[in-house]
Amino acid sequence: MGVQWVNDNTVQYGFSNPVFTTATGSMFNAYIGQATYSDVGNGSYTSVTGAPAIGAIPLGNTSTYSGQLTDVFNNGDNADTLGSIGNSLVSAMDYLHDNVTCGDLFGGGQ
Repeated sequence: MGVQWVNDNTVQYGFSNPVFTTATGSMFNAYIGQATYSDVGNGSYTSVTGAPAIGAIPLGNTSTYSGQLTDVFNNGDNADTLGSIGNSLVSAMDYLHDNVTCGDLFGGGQ
């Protein structure tokens, strides 16, 4: 898993290969490649790549934008949890961006 700071309010996180997820007690399954979250306003996912799936069979390209998955991330049963994850990542990445330098991590230089 990787996390990238995009700007003061936005992070992008994802996986080198799409991750298969399933919701307990639900027919909804999906492959998730990456998600972009912005905490501007109430906070929301602005983009999710991946594809819904039936069983383990993806219903589309798992490496392209999915409006359906973006909607589920923002409005589905787990939207509060996913929003909390997004907010936490934004806070952590903003802190690192503002307070940690390459010199802190790798030594030397200013």
